[in-house]
Amino acid sequence: MLKEKQNHESFNLTKNIYTVSDFTNSLKNLIEEKFSFISIKGEISNLSQPTSGHIYFTLKDEKAEIKAVMFRGYKNNLKLNLHDGMEIIAVGDVSVYTQRGYHQLIVKNIEVAGQGSLFIAFEKLKKKLNDQGLFDKFHKKKLPKFPLEIGIITSSTGAAVEDIINILTRRAPHVKLNLRPTIVQGTKASNDIIQAIDQFDKNKNIELIILGRGGGSIEDLWCFNEEKLINKIFECQTPIITGIGHETDFTLADFASDLRAPTPSAAAELASISLDEIEKKLINFKVRFSELLNIIMNNSWQRLDNISIRYGFQKPSLLIESKKKHLNEKSYQLKKNFQNSFNLKSYHVESIKSKLQIIDPKLILKRGYSIVYENSKNKIIKSIHEISNNEDVYVKMSDGSIKTQIKKIIKNEKR
Repeated sequence: MLKEKQNHESFNLTKNIYTVSDFTNSLKNLIEEKFSFISIKGEISNLSQPTSGHIYFTLKDEKAEIKAVMFRGYKNNLKLNLHDGMEIIAVGDVSVYTQRGYHQLIVKNIEVAGQGSLFIAFEKLKKKLNDQGLFDKFHKKKLPKFPLEIGIITSSTGAAVEDIINILTRRAPHVKLNLRPTIVQGTKASNDIIQAIDQFDKNKNIELIILGRGGGSIEDLWCFNEEKLINKIFECQTPIITGIGHETDFTLADFASDLRAPTPSAAAELASISLDEIEKKLINFKVRFSELLNIIMNNSWQRLDNISIRYGFQKPSLLIESKKKHLNEKSYQLKKNFQNSFNLKSYHVESIKSKLQIIDPKLILKRGYSIVYENSKNKIIKSIHEISNNEDVYVKMSDGSIKTQIKKIIKNEKR
């Protein structure tokens, strides 16, 4: 037993002694051989992107975590905007960082895992803006049917800008295109797009704006989901068509715009009617106008024919004699009516004259009556109580007046 113990101690102390470097390198080789090109799902934390171009972060779940690094060479293929809290699937190799003695994941590619935090943020902001009325159809502006100048907001490179310009140039060469190159991905993109919208909205010649971008992941398109950009699209007075991503991609900018196109190419097609369509409309208008003109002319000719076959048109002298006779009859009737009216009024005047003559004071005086006036005034004396004895009065008769003096007043006695 003692001998076995001594042999065991001798084995541990002499044959299996490693230096730290040797052990770490052995562990490194073992891990790299066992865990090459694997996929690990987890949530990003402690994200760091120094000026070296490498990306460092921790990938974790509820029970464990592993350090991860994406070197600059692989970063060039990254199409996502990474941030803490994002749930991803990292693809790469597990290795050991010998200087620190810990294992880490050398990331070569990253994909979004499930809905993740961005999707949750998207739905939350979508509900908020919808409740504020920013997506209501009531606020959608009507697109011009025949715009003469269009503003294009997109990246200056890539398939999106080429598709938009090529389609509009081919379909509507009469339309002037204004390209405002912008950043369409990353943290600075939304501010750049907002400035571009402001620039075009102040230009009164711009009748329509196309906001476009090629396809990408939710991270690639996230700048089109930022609240400040959505508010700017809502406030813009110029109609906006969005053509962002592929047909299945939806951003909040699509909900706020006046029209959402499934792709940038579709946005270009919806922006303006093609020359072929305009030509067809003009031809249809020409045909309809010609038909309408023919109908009007035929109706006019028919009316003229109907007039020409009338009796009066065939013998105008008879028509003139008929009208003349009718005019004479109306003239005679008018004179007759006037004479009857005049005679009636004259009779009425004579009747009134007779009534006035009956009550004429002069005629009354001729019948033996007289009028007594006061001496000093032309006041008629109507009662013996208005005069007294020895008072001078004037008596007016039919053929003149006399002045006399009252000698005696005889009053009527009541019996």
